[in-house]
Amino acid sequence: EINELKRQIQQERAAAVQSTSRTAELESDMKIQKEKEERLARSMGEDIREVKTKYEQKTRALEQRLVEEKAKADAGEREAARLREELTFMNTTRGKSLHGNDDAVSLPNPA
Repeated sequence: EINELKRQIQQERAAAVQSTSRTAELESDMKIQKEKEERLARSMGEDIREVKTKYEQKTRALEQRLVEEKAKADAGEREAARLREELTFMNTTRGKSLHGNDDAVSLPNPA
C-alpha cells in the first residue's frame, strides 16, 4: 500500500511537472500571440493613418479646385454681366442714334 501511494505521488508529481511545463508553453504562446496582435494593430493603425492622410490631402486638393472653379465661374458671370450691360448700352445708344438723337454716339451699322 505504501508503494502504491509512492507511485501515485510520483505520477501526480510528473503530471504536475507536465502541467506546469504545458502552462509555461501556453503562456509563452499567448505572449507571442499578444505581441503579434499588437504589431498588427500598430501596423493597421499606421495604415489607417496613412489612408486618412491621403484622404485628407485629396479632400483638400478637391476643395481647393472647387474654390478655384467657383472663382472662375464667378469671374465668368461678372464678365457676362458686363458684356450684357455693354451690349444693352450699345443697342440703346444705337437706337437713339438711329432716331436722330445728336447726343448719342454714332456706331457703324454692322450690316
